Amino acid sequence: MAEKRIGDLFSIKNRFMRSAHLERDFQDSAALAGYVPTDFVHSCFDRISEGLRPKSGQRAWRVTGDYGSGKSSFALLLAHAFAGHDHKLPPQLTRVVDFKKQGIPRPKYLPVLATCSRQPLGVTILRALHRSISENYTRGDRAKPAEQIQRLLNSKQEPTDEQVLDAVCEANSQIIADSKGQGLLLIVDELGKFLEFAALNPHRQDVFLLQRLAEAATRSSKEPLFVVCLLHQGFNEYADHLNQSAQREWEKVAGRYDEIVFNQPIEQNGHLIASALNVQTGDIPKPQAAALRRAMQQAIQLGWFGAAERQSLIELAARLYPIHPTVLPVLIRIFRRFGQNERSLFSFLLSNEPFGLQSFSEQRVSQAQPFRLHNLFDYVRTNFGHRLAVHSYRSHWNLIESVVESFATDEPVHTEVLKSIGILNLLNDDLLATEETLLVALADEDVQSQRQIKAALHKLHSIKRALYDRGRTRGFCLWPHTSVDLERAYDEARRAVHTPKRVASLIKNHLETRPIVARRHYIETGNLRHYDVRYAPVSELPKLLDDTSTTGDGLIVVPLCETAEEREVALEFSRTSEIRRKQNWLVAVPQPLSNLASLVQEVQRWEWVVTNTLELNADKLAREEVSRQRQAAKMQLEAGIRARIGFKDFTGSSTLQWFHQGRPLALRDGRHLMAELSKIFDETFRDAPQIHNELVNRRALSSAAAAARMRLVKLMFTDGKSEWLGMKPEKKPPEMSMYLSVLLNTGIHHQHGESWRIGEPHPRRDEKCSVLPTLRKIREIVKEEPDTRVNVAALFAELRKPPFGVRDGMLPLLLTVFAIAHEQDIAFYKDGTFLREMTGESMLLLSKQPERFDIQYCKIEGVRAELFEKLLAVLEVKPSNERRVELLDVVKPLCVFVAQLPAYVHNTKKLSSTALAVRDTILNAREPAKLLFHDLPKACGFQPFAAEAAGGKEVQACVRELKVAIDELRAAFPELQGRMRQRLRDWFDQPGSFQQFRTALAARAHQIVLKVTEPQLKGFCLRLLDDNLPEMEWLESLGSFLALKPPSKWVDAEEDLFSHELAQLANRFKRVESILFAGGKSAKDAIGVRVSVTQASGVEQEQVVHFTPDEEQQLRELETKFKELLGKGERLGLAAAARAIWASLEKMQKPKP
Repeated sequence: MAEKRIGDLFSIKNRFMRSAHLERDFQDSAALAGYVPTDFVHSCFDRISEGLRPKSGQRAWRVTGDYGSGKSSFALLLAHAFAGHDHKLPPQLTRVVDFKKQGIPRPKYLPVLATCSRQPLGVTILRALHRSISENYTRGDRAKPAEQIQRLLNSKQEPTDEQVLDAVCEANSQIIADSKGQGLLLIVDELGKFLEFAALNPHRQDVFLLQRLAEAATRSSKEPLFVVCLLHQGFNEYADHLNQSAQREWEKVAGRYDEIVFNQPIEQNGHLIASALNVQTGDIPKPQAAALRRAMQQAIQLGWFGAAERQSLIELAARLYPIHPTVLPVLIRIFRRFGQNERSLFSFLLSNEPFGLQSFSEQRVSQAQPFRLHNLFDYVRTNFGHRLAVHSYRSHWNLIESVVESFATDEPVHTEVLKSIGILNLLNDDLLATEETLLVALADEDVQSQRQIKAALHKLHSIKRALYDRGRTRGFCLWPHTSVDLERAYDEARRAVHTPKRVASLIKNHLETRPIVARRHYIETGNLRHYDVRYAPVSELPKLLDDTSTTGDGLIVVPLCETAEEREVALEFSRTSEIRRKQNWLVAVPQPLSNLASLVQEVQRWEWVVTNTLELNADKLAREEVSRQRQAAKMQLEAGIRARIGFKDFTGSSTLQWFHQGRPLALRDGRHLMAELSKIFDETFRDAPQIHNELVNRRALSSAAAAARMRLVKLMFTDGKSEWLGMKPEKKPPEMSMYLSVLLNTGIHHQHGESWRIGEPHPRRDEKCSVLPTLRKIREIVKEEPDTRVNVAALFAELRKPPFGVRDGMLPLLLTVFAIAHEQDIAFYKDGTFLREMTGESMLLLSKQPERFDIQYCKIEGVRAELFEKLLAVLEVKPSNERRVELLDVVKPLCVFVAQLPAYVHNTKKLSSTALAVRDTILNAREPAKLLFHDLPKACGFQPFAAEAAGGKEVQACVRELKVAIDELRAAFPELQGRMRQRLRDWFDQPGSFQQFRTALAARAHQIVLKVTEPQLKGFCLRLLDDNLPEMEWLESLGSFLALKPPSKWVDAEEDLFSHELAQLANRFKRVESILFAGGKSAKDAIGVRVSVTQASGVEQEQVVHFTPDEEQQLRELETKFKELLGKGERLGLAAAARAIWASLEKMQKPKP
């Protein structure tokens, strides 16, 4: 036969296997069959029963007790007894329910049993009230209250406190009037869950309804109303995170209820445990049972069971098997102080929790040791550890656990000792970890076991230094004495730190501000877009409308509402017309943040402790504990913030109210929010390119990606006609990835005949990639005002906006595609200067500084085409077979022609008005299309030629005028040179060709230069002497000397200066020449005569007259004629000849006009 396990000795009763549930168990006749009434239960029942007396005011009660303490079973007993079902109760309960003994008539109340959840209390009460009334009225009865309650429950609005209270009172009156009962017994179980809800949602529910119910019950003398509330801890514990004002209000509400603290004496708890386990004590080995009884005696002697009845406890010891007697008081205190939620004493006893009693009971009976304190430590660490760590400053749990975990030993007894001391240190009360206590708790009865425990204590204390002895009155401890009383320091902080009135500025460092990526939108479109999150006080919300600092594609605005009034303002802001125009904005309005004040205050308290407790500097253990508590307070604050404002992982219980474009947005959970964000981006950026390439389709490129993009751009300009843009497909540089995604897969780079070209893709090919809308938008923007330049930075800004939302990495590539596809029709400018051609280098600079570049659309069509063709003929530009003639093929020759004209032509005013206008227009030209079709026609006296204008004679006339003006400009400088020649001939009357003139003049200057020392005349003669220079250079040299500037750079005034200086020097030249001639110093081979006439007044004129050998015959003929004239009257003839010569000389001294 197999040996029994410990668990085989248990015969657990069904009622202990599940927790009590009022509504369910009230209908179950066997629900109280195993209920064990204690003297404490009896006294509690009698106290509440006193409220049944006619004039009693004790009809509002709150029963406070730990989980598993039997509150719900007690309430179930109360419901049956007050309903008049006492005769149906199990026998063991009839002695408790003895109204006759109390002198109270048997009551007949209608029980209304409500179990709270985290929802408004009024709704819970109305549902329970409706159920109870409906069950006690047959179909034929008139159940008016039930109908009214049903209407309240069906309403879309939550019932107000007033409506709930009226419904309860009206139902109470109706039940009494209809003889359905003496009144209502309203039992509210799990009230703590409602209080948690009210603490978290003060905007939806406050506890004033509880106060009104208590007041109504207390005053219900004629129409009795009982209200009994069950909760696990005091009101103040649930209100711990509220501000001080709210805490005082809650305390006032709690004061309206008489309280029963449902903490049964340890002896009665022991009997409950024994009843639950129902151990078959006859199967326990007798030595083990005897040892348990002796251990109980020792524990009683230690004072661990207080004033409990000694013999009863000794008899109880075996029934608690396998729990060691020293564990019982520690176990009860642990659950009383640290129990939480549904984890109760009975969950330890009966559930399969790790290290619980059921897990321990898998051991064989014959080999088993009792369940001792070190076993309880394992259970507490596994099941309570996290919660204990949060409030470790009160229990030192973190320190206890770290000591036990970090202690390395091969001897199990050392660990058992440390754990046992640790669990007693956790309580830190009158259950001390003395040597005597530990011997009872850990050692068996034999001497060897006693010695082993003593040796372990000695080694851990004196050798390992893991234990600290605080004396017989305080026992062993796992940490040294601490100089800081943290509870006292914290109490001082509670008094010093007041509840903050406004919390928005205090929580800003705890708010989650990381952007939220629209993941589904990114996966489907390749565009990584995100929402920035902006928190703002309500007063600053209007400023956000003009704020352009956000870098996200969308914005989630979270108003930080401090009060209900501010929340209303935020809700109004969410519906304004300005918000309705924000297509990619969402507004998430939270509930008022005032209930975060207590959490902020908790952080401030611990920071106060750090700042104001100087003893922490000398106490490492206390300092570490304070640091942990401060961090835990911050974590609680952040959890509270997430519960109220968090939306990244929220569930359907979120209190945020969402708006998009002024309309409410119902969001179920975080997944629904993410889907909605992607949906908004889908609609907002419906025309965005869908390029699945993370290298280039992003806001900011890495340096490597930017370099690859520029290499690709260069290839687009140079190798657009080659397959793969000239790259080798077997190689995979990053630019190849970009090429495949952006150019090849989209159809931008496609085969055309036998070659390839870059152009707009076919619409069918573009359905998946959607680059056509962006290319068309570029064309639309640059064509919006023909001949007008568009700044590239402004163009990019437009493409970033909805509905395109093009990423910065894609913009240069798409502009390059457009530039190549429309190279005949667009022009680029950098810093206002026209670019002859766009190259990869220019595009690199453009991608970095787009504000320096402009783009212009200048397509030649309509009448412009006619004008263009005629200008091609005038300028003799012939198209080649390789490419068609471009606009620049006309503009460039014009600009070059005018630019290469001498500066004199740029400066002179001695031109026709048309020539002047044409010259200035071309010199100031900045835009080819504007020059050709607007400015030049205007300069020629015609209206600008718009593309849609009519052509014909206007075009022909304009071209003729332009040709005349160009010819005039071309001839302007040669005409200046001609005037210079004429001035020289006029002053130096020298016959022959101009070359002969220069030669003769050089000879005359040679004669003079040898004798002249005056610098100006000498320099003039030297210029005349240099007849080896080409004619144009000789004129430049002479003009530069006389006007101090080369003729090619003259302005009109300098031509006048030339004429004046030439007259002065020519006259001086001639006088010097005359003197030299008179002295017989004539030039070699020179032919000429000196003529001099002196009048009676003494005025004299003279002139050297030169002639060439070719003129000898003509000279002789004139000489013969003069002789004939003089022969007719010699005296008068000479006089007449003198006068004629005088007049002639006088005339020769002046230049010809």
